[in-house]
Amino acid sequence: MISRQVVVATPRGLGEEAAGRFATAARGQPARIRVVVADGRSADARSTLAVVELGVDGGQEVTLTADDAQPGAEASLEALAALLARDLEAEDD
Repeated sequence: MISRQVVVATPRGLGEEAAGRFATAARGQPARIRVVVADGRSADARSTLAVVELGVDGGQEVTLTADDAQPGAEASLEALAALLARDLEAEDD
């Protein structure tokens, strides 16, 4: 298992809009990524609803994890960590 910690830069956190953009990007990655919050709850990054239900606030640190045996796991983690480090609501479609 490999992981990356990242602070969510979107001020309002991973609400519907930001989580939707994040999940869409996750679906485009070769590896399946999970988002884990401090209390141990986790969600499949490809599911907008599951990510929203984690209740992640802006400025909160989350951990992204992947099975390192999956092809592209490292690149997928890096891409999604970089995405969360930006304000997803400030970006144009």
